[in-house]
Amino acid sequence: MGFDLYGVNPKNNAMEDDLNRRDALDEKWSDGSLTEEQQEEYFALTKAIRADNPGEYFRNNVWWWRKLWIFVCNVCDDILSEEDMNYGHSNDNHLITEDKALAIADKLDALLEDGTVDTIQKDVMEQVEAGRRINKQVEKEVQELRKLVIKATGNEDIVPMNYPEEWKEQYEKIRSKEDWSSRYPFHKDNVKEFSKFCRQSGGFRIC
Repeated sequence: MGFDLYGVNPKNNAMEDDLNRRDALDEKWSDGSLTEEQQEEYFALTKAIRADNPGEYFRNNVWWWRKLWIFVCNVCDDILSEEDMNYGHSNDNHLITEDKALAIADKLDALLEDGTVDTIQKDVMEQVEAGRRINKQVEKEVQELRKLVIKATGNEDIVPMNYPEEWKEQYEKIRSKEDWSSRYPFHKDNVKEFSKFCRQSGGFRIC
C-alpha cells in the first residue's frame, strides 16, 4: 500500500519520440495486443521518462509518505488548507493546485538549504532507531513466551489468538510495548524528490 501522486500538467523534458512510442504501447496495452517483450519495453521507457520528468509521478509507500506529508503540513500550514492536509492522508484523488505545488517546492527548498530538513531527519531517525531497539526486545520476549506456550500445550503450531487466556493476556501485554515510530522514516533525499515533483508537476493529485 502506498500513495501515488500524478502531475496534472507536468513539465515535459522527454524526447518526443519516447513519448510517442509510449503512447503507441499504451494503445496496444489497452486493446490487449501488447507482447511480453513490449511490456518490458513499456516499463523501461516509462521509468526513463519519469526519471527525466520528475513532475509526472511521485510515489511513497505508506511508511515514508506519512512522515513526509506531516512535515509538509507543518511547514506549509500557510499554503495548504485543512482539507488539503486531511486528504493528503487518503487515496481519494485530491487535487493540490499548481500555485500551491510551487509554493510547497519553494518552502521545501528553503528548508533543505538552511539545514532544517537535516535536523528533522536526525531527530526522526534517532526515534526510528530507538524504536527498532525496543521492537527487537519485544520480538525476543514474544518468542520466549511462545516457547513456554508450546511446552505447556504441546502444540507447536499454536498461534497467539489460540493461546490459553493467561498466555494470551501476557502476549498482548508484550505486544503493547511495540514502538510504531520505528516504521515511519524520514530522509532529506525523499524531501528533495518531492520538491522536484511539486515544482514540475503543474499541480498534482494524491491517489
